Amino acid sequence: MSDEITKEKQRVAEALARVDAQRERLSSQLKELEATERVLGRYGRRPRARKTASAQTTTPYIEDHARRVIEPSMTAHKETEAGMSFIITKAQKTELRRLGYSEEQIREMKPEDAHRALGLIS
Repeated sequence: MSDEITKEKQRVAEALARVDAQRERLSSQLKELEATERVLGRYGRRPRARKTASAQTTTPYIEDHARRVIEPSMTAHKETEAGMSFIITKAQKTELRRLGYSEEQIREMKPEDAHRALGLIS
């Protein structure tokens, strides 16, 4: 009987060790996902929502960001190879006005969108 109790205690101890190891792995993954979420929030294409005390980030939004931001960045783009400006120059703003964009549209436009509208990138 004593041997059975010892074996059961050993089995339970091993199970607890496995659970602890899995908890550590999951905790590490959670930290990585939270860091990725912060990066996507900073550098994503959508404007960041202002957070309130009750604001909750939804999983579909994060998954959508991952598909649009992370996956495309894994392959080289010709814009990246050729070099892409991170600003809209005065000359480019003038051309956008000529194309019919309003001052407000130009002010709110991201450089990538402006360059696409001007035909500088595809």
